[in-house]
Amino acid sequence: MYVMAFDNSRKENLSELIDVLFWSILISTFLSVYLSYLFSNRAIKPISRLINSIRTINSSKLSSRLDEGNRQDEIAQLAIAFNEMLSNLEISFQNQADFVSNASHELRTPLTIMNVESDYLLSRDRSPEEYKAHISELIGDIRKLNSLLNSLLELAHLNRDINIQRSPVRIDEVIYNSIHQVKSRFQDRKILLKINYPEADNDLLVNGNAGLLTIAFNNLLENACKFSDGEVVTEFLISEKFIEIIVSDSGIGIPADQIRIIFAPFKRASNVKYKSGFGIGLSLVAKIIEVHDASCEVTSSVNTGTQFRLRFERIAQSIL
Repeated sequence: MYVMAFDNSRKENLSELIDVLFWSILISTFLSVYLSYLFSNRAIKPISRLINSIRTINSSKLSSRLDEGNRQDEIAQLAIAFNEMLSNLEISFQNQADFVSNASHELRTPLTIMNVESDYLLSRDRSPEEYKAHISELIGDIRKLNSLLNSLLELAHLNRDINIQRSPVRIDEVIYNSIHQVKSRFQDRKILLKINYPEADNDLLVNGNAGLLTIAFNNLLENACKFSDGEVVTEFLISEKFIEIIVSDSGIGIPADQIRIIFAPFKRASNVKYKSGFGIGLSLVAKIIEVHDASCEVTSSVNTGTQFRLRFERIAQSIL
């Protein structure tokens, strides 16, 4: 007869081991799920915060910006890219709003005048001479409106697209062209050009857009002729790295406390109210100078004259 021995202690140890393994697996699973939830929630939280911030942004809140965090990880890079897009949209919306506001403000008065003049002209029969006189006034108003619209469109275009096409330009040729155009409108004015030509023609080259530069110099020269009775002087100063162009007049000048506002759209000095103009010309000049990475300094004294000093970087000989 055989008797089988049964090891109770081994059974107990095995049972305890099973219990330990069960609870270990259960606790490990719970901890894994819980910690995964915590870490995933922590990882997703910045994205959720980003989404909530984006949902609050609309066309009236384009000045809002997302939190860029540490500016290092992928979420921060996404926020940076989104903020850059918001900046571009804000500029576009603001330019559109400014254009509509400026255009409506400046067009209302001349259109009203033209409407009144037309009604007055048609109110009764008139002589041919009267018809001619009124029609000539209307044509003059239409030309002013055309000039205003062209200036507004040029300003809007520059504000919308600062990546203009540029190429090597002879800056002296641009000045000559501007002087010729301005003298055709101010035939009784004397515009002097002072320049000591360098040995090489390339010394007068700048990287620019000839059409826009012509607009800028046309506006500067027209202002000089409009607000002064004496000579208008355009002078070149050529250094190793820069070309400076100085446009000077001996006219009514600009009050010292108003020099800083003359480049803002539709802003004019207080002492030029009796002169015709829209206050857009110098805004165009400022924007054109900006997109050419150039600088412009203004010095002026009332009843003495004004000087605009423009500084352009020359094209390096090595890149020609």
